[in-house]
Amino acid sequence: MSKPYTATLPCPHCHQLFETTVEREIDALREGDRLRLILDGTYGETTCPHCGTAFYADTPLTVIDTEHHTTIELTATTDPIVVQRTVEALLTKMKDAESTANHQYRLVMHFDDLREKLIILKSGLDDRVVEIMKFAAAKKRRELKPNEGFERVMFYRRAGEGYFVFLDRSSHTVAEVSFKRATYLAVKARMTLTGSPLLVNGAWVLQYLEKHAWPMD
Repeated sequence: MSKPYTATLPCPHCHQLFETTVEREIDALREGDRLRLILDGTYGETTCPHCGTAFYADTPLTVIDTEHHTTIELTATTDPIVVQRTVEALLTKMKDAESTANHQYRLVMHFDDLREKLIILKSGLDDRVVEIMKFAAAKKRRELKPNEGFERVMFYRRAGEGYFVFLDRSSHTVAEVSFKRATYLAVKARMTLTGSPLLVNGAWVLQYLEKHAWPMD
């Protein structure tokens, strides 16, 4: 189901433009090899023909995971016009789809977020609950280590176990803490999980907490 097309990319080293083939859509169930590259963080690896620099191409991508009834749309940009157009297209798709009630859509703007969403799905977890736990982990970490300087928290898996990693501005690991499924289940039981929001991130957590009680101990 992969839909390759030719894209023009700028090299991050020499800044020259070159053309390469990228994919627009991936079926997670049928194209397990490509899904594995995303989960491993190595998808989109390319090399500049001018200077030989290897890097990862960050281009728009749709991943359809029918096993978990989820479609994830990567914009690969934070441009508000592009994001708004993508939101409108997804809302139209949700309205027209016969299986909307059983299928959820998510919008992400960075490859790392796409990878994280897929890891969460493959772990059998609800990303809304995980985002609440990430928010709590960040809050606690800042209280314990106010000078540590991490920028964000991500959920990853290693050797079959989930964990939260605290990353600095350069995406270097500052600290790690284990993910506790018992805590996840307790938080999920306390949350009011209705609807299917397109954006589930830190901003969504703040919106959720404006309407609902804090679900953690």
